[in-house]
Amino acid sequence: MAAQSVQISSLLEKMTSVDKDFRFMATNDLMGELEKEALKLDDEIEKKITRTLLKLLDDKNGEVQNLAVRCLAPLMHKAKHGNVDFIIQTLCQNLHGTSERDRDVSSIALKTAVSELSTQLSSVQIKDILGIIFPKLMDILRGNGQHDSAFKIEITDILGILITKFSHTTFINFEEVVDVLFYQLSKDRQSLRKRAITVLGQVSEVVEDDVYCDIVNRLYEGIESGSNSVVRAHVLAASTVSRSGRGLKGRLHEFINVLVNYCRETDDDELKDACVHAFEVFIFRCSKEISPFLNEIQSICSEFIKYDPNYQYDDENGDDSMEVDQNDSEEEEDDLDDYSDDDDFSWKVRRSAAKCFEALINYRTDRLGDHYNQIAPLLLSRFKEREENVKIDIFKAYEALLKQTRLYLPEKLAQFDNSSNISPFTTIESKNVIYTKEFARKVLDEETDNKQKTVLNAYNEQVSKCVKAICKQLRSKSPNVRLNCYSLLIHLVRAFPGCLENHFDVLIPLIQSSVNESSADNATKIDTLQFLNLSFCSHESQVFVPYFDSLVEIVTKCVNESFYKVSAAGLIVLQSLIIVLQRTGGGSKYLEGIYNVILSKLVVGDIDQEVKERSIAAGGVILAAFGNELSPKLPELLPLLVDKINNEITRPTTVQAFCVIVNSAVIVDLSLILENLLLQLSDFLRKNQRALKIASLSLLSSLVTKYPLGQLPPEGITKVINELPPLISESDLFISQLSLRLAKDLTEKFPVEMSGSLGNIVDACVTLANNSILVGNLLQWAVELFTNIVCENIPGKPQFLALMEVLTVQIYSNSKICTRQTYQSVAVIMAHSTKALNNHEYTVKIISGLVNLLEQNQSDGLVLFALTALGELGRIFPESFAVAKINPEELITASFNSESEERKTVASFAFGALASGNLEVYLPALLNEIRNQPTRQYVLLHALKEVIASQNPENHSSVFDSAVDDIWTVLVGHSNSNEESTRSVVAECMGRLCRIFLDLLLPRLIECSTSGNAKQRSTAAGAVRFMIVDSKTSSNDALRENLGPLLRAIDDDELDVRRTTIMTLNSAAHNKPRWIKELLPTLLPSLYRETEIRKDLIHEVQMGPFKHIVDDGLGLRKSAYECMYTLMEHCLDRINVSEYMSYMEKGLQDNHDIKLLNLLMLTRLAQTCSAQVAQKIDRFADLLAPLLALKAKESSVKQESDKIEELKRACIRTILSLKRIPALDRSARLQHCFETVQLDQKLKGILESLEKDNTLKLLSVHNQDIQMENDY
Repeated sequence: MAAQSVQISSLLEKMTSVDKDFRFMATNDLMGELEKEALKLDDEIEKKITRTLLKLLDDKNGEVQNLAVRCLAPLMHKAKHGNVDFIIQTLCQNLHGTSERDRDVSSIALKTAVSELSTQLSSVQIKDILGIIFPKLMDILRGNGQHDSAFKIEITDILGILITKFSHTTFINFEEVVDVLFYQLSKDRQSLRKRAITVLGQVSEVVEDDVYCDIVNRLYEGIESGSNSVVRAHVLAASTVSRSGRGLKGRLHEFINVLVNYCRETDDDELKDACVHAFEVFIFRCSKEISPFLNEIQSICSEFIKYDPNYQYDDENGDDSMEVDQNDSEEEEDDLDDYSDDDDFSWKVRRSAAKCFEALINYRTDRLGDHYNQIAPLLLSRFKEREENVKIDIFKAYEALLKQTRLYLPEKLAQFDNSSNISPFTTIESKNVIYTKEFARKVLDEETDNKQKTVLNAYNEQVSKCVKAICKQLRSKSPNVRLNCYSLLIHLVRAFPGCLENHFDVLIPLIQSSVNESSADNATKIDTLQFLNLSFCSHESQVFVPYFDSLVEIVTKCVNESFYKVSAAGLIVLQSLIIVLQRTGGGSKYLEGIYNVILSKLVVGDIDQEVKERSIAAGGVILAAFGNELSPKLPELLPLLVDKINNEITRPTTVQAFCVIVNSAVIVDLSLILENLLLQLSDFLRKNQRALKIASLSLLSSLVTKYPLGQLPPEGITKVINELPPLISESDLFISQLSLRLAKDLTEKFPVEMSGSLGNIVDACVTLANNSILVGNLLQWAVELFTNIVCENIPGKPQFLALMEVLTVQIYSNSKICTRQTYQSVAVIMAHSTKALNNHEYTVKIISGLVNLLEQNQSDGLVLFALTALGELGRIFPESFAVAKINPEELITASFNSESEERKTVASFAFGALASGNLEVYLPALLNEIRNQPTRQYVLLHALKEVIASQNPENHSSVFDSAVDDIWTVLVGHSNSNEESTRSVVAECMGRLCRIFLDLLLPRLIECSTSGNAKQRSTAAGAVRFMIVDSKTSSNDALRENLGPLLRAIDDDELDVRRTTIMTLNSAAHNKPRWIKELLPTLLPSLYRETEIRKDLIHEVQMGPFKHIVDDGLGLRKSAYECMYTLMEHCLDRINVSEYMSYMEKGLQDNHDIKLLNLLMLTRLAQTCSAQVAQKIDRFADLLAPLLALKAKESSVKQESDKIEELKRACIRTILSLKRIPALDRSARLQHCFETVQLDQKLKGILESLEKDNTLKLLSVHNQDIQMENDY
């Protein structure tokens, strides 16, 4: 501390030196010291620094003055309140200095100081500071002619900063501020008006309603009368004020009428520009209120977008000429020769009209069909615009139309979008459907409703005209215009795949010309390549056959570019082109040239990493597509790829390239490198790189299954096998799954080599089973592994019973009950292994052991396992009971009498599994048990559910068909049970059964849905949910047609029926969104109604000495908000986002769980509908602020504290999403929320962890990993 004081004192002494260089260096060093967070100043030093810096503001050297001003910023964070007041007071006094230079320096310094003031000051401190500053600012801004405009602009900026920081206090006289700002609007200096308008917008966001109404009224009065310049200023101010989200207080129609009159009558182009800009903002902020005026606004924009009085467009030949009055004098003609566009402001009018059209398209998606008929042709006709900036805005407006159209595209067609420009590694090996016209036609017929068809048909009618207009612009010399043309083409294809198949004859020569031009810039080349890549993916390959010469030339030229980004993009497109060549069978002619281009990149070691990786990928793709034709080149290419696999950086990409090669339809001879490759891959299995392990395991499995036994060296295989056991663990289930699959493949082909590590692999697999992790595909590979071990001749393998003992040893030795999944996994493996071996002696011993466990009534865990195993044997190997001569039904049903609920539940699933394997014997018995055992109904219904779930809707048993009436009768009889759990099981059974026998049972279900019994109606509504999930039967049309009447139960009088129906609607929105889109206009009002808090459902319950508030409507509201979230994800194009957000506002004030759900909804909506969210950003900020201030009571339990912590974390995540919306940095309320987070240490810690998590997530995303995991 003492050393710092000495050092600073020395600097202060130098700052008073007569040498300007000494003063400059000392001030610079002082700023460095002040910026150190650890610096602590005592009162004396702080006082000296303050006075010295203020004195330097009068320094004669400008550089020293500038540095002194900058030094004030860190000082404001260190200085105590007294010195802060002194700084502010001194600077305010200097504002009235006699020298203009001193006033300017003081205003800049004051602006710097005010900017650094903390928003967390006490009310006393804020009052003192505002008491010093505000009177001075008001006096200066009221002064008429005493100060120049530049000085007043700085003062106005300071006023804006103060309002932004301290608007939440009561120390600002907003009426006085408004008076001063309106006074500035009457001034001639345009820059001063703009600053005043900006500050007026900030004021309008924070003032009370009475002041806000006064602002609106004064704006209207200013617009009605005054000079054009004053009117224009008030129009711009009205636009800014309306952005506050509070509208124009019911006077919007008056503003619109006045502005429309100005548009029709005035000759002032800048005023017209301001009026149309106001229309754009009103569409953006007042989307409901402006609806009656849209036609008028659209008419004005249609006129103004063509408004170019000084220019004439010749539509016939495309030549443009200036319009000249022939009667003017010779001198006037000379003036016209000197004509400059600087005197022409009509371009502003056209630009505003284009932007207004874009707003109409973006914010009124309900009029998209009309936009195609009315706006689209007009925009296309204006592509010939002479002003480049206006032309780009017209392009953007048409691009917005295409983006909105894409929302109407069925998901099956949207999958052909490759606009992200990713490598088509997975295109060769993926299971995606290749685009064809027949496929597109089928999807349009089956997957689209009338509204989608209307929009897409209107789009298709525009394609030819749009392409023609774009082609004209592609000849432009302006790189910016060409760049935007390619952006339009990309969005044109994204809106509907296959749309350009008849236009490539025109487009390809233009593309070739633009790429070959010496003046072509890199950005245009990259966009060109992106367009080609998207076109290859979204059109039939045969379309490109006539243009292969040009395409190969274009792409190879780009690959050879010196700029690495162009070269990398070219290599991606080259991969797509190779695939197109392979599909058409016309690649042989170009193969040599393409191969040489790829080889030239592979042999260079010092190229950019991105180019290096994509050249490796291209090498893999060309071998996968043309491996036979390139067989003479293998000795040259394969060693290069192996060399890349030795490099740690290029290793993952190279392994994936080999995956593509091995998984292709062509069998490429890899004998030259296989031994080395296997050794390398076995080493990679030990690396701590997940992506590398996944790729290596996939490649090894493909090599083992595809290549003949003699080509794979045993030494390499043995080394690979030794690395497998550690990979089969719960730490990474996907890697475990791949490892089990590889182990299964190796037991088939290399039983001798497997013998050494077999025991370790089996132990690892058993560990997974006992940890309840063997499920889904993981269980499938484990089953196949064990059946292979049982059936294959592996040296030294354990006998069957010994293997089963290893499998069950942890269950038998564990006195505690394991999870049901553990018993299920082990039982499934045991049943499949017993069936695979099919040995009479071993089958009897297995079943006898299970029967003994039940008869001896061993520990609960063993009994549960025995029941599960008997059930799985009955499902998988029903013949085994005849071999063992036992009656499993008696053994299982006896457990229904147990006092243990867990035992009864497991017995029910076992009985269901048993009946699934032998319907003829056990299904009648099961139905009889349900009828005659009322006390066992719940568990027996679970057994029936297992039977129904086991039936394939497309191919079900005739025995099951004959029993369907009996099953339905049983279910209907229990559909009005008083137990909700029983009704849930019945609903699932009825739904699954209806899915199998839709035509027969759907009318009966509809009858149940209109029953007089509310419980039966609720059960019927729940049954529909299970009909929709995974419904893939050919008779779906019947369900779709009747879905509307079934979902009308959302208006039922009974709360439980409404809740179940909303859950069904949620399921439909998630699984079959296109089924419900046409129903949403009638369903959404009912859904929104259920988000309301109903006081009649809230009551008080006495619990001993305590009173507890119970909200019976909470579950219903939660279901409603969950359904709203699903609709946002899948049916956003049919939702009025503004109305939707009004219910989100209520949700953010509801129960804890509902708040969390609405925060998630807001986060998602900020990404998908940022423009609409921006309309209500201040309202949302007001709702988020209280969540950040929540604190747990001192007496609260840890669970309550954790809930508050969870809510704050979700709130901060939402704030981060809102901050990413463009132009929202001007929202003072959102910024205040963000500053609250930054100033609170706990909240700041959450913020930093979220930002770190987001960064790691972005870094860890690997397209190939994701695709591979999806494939499995």
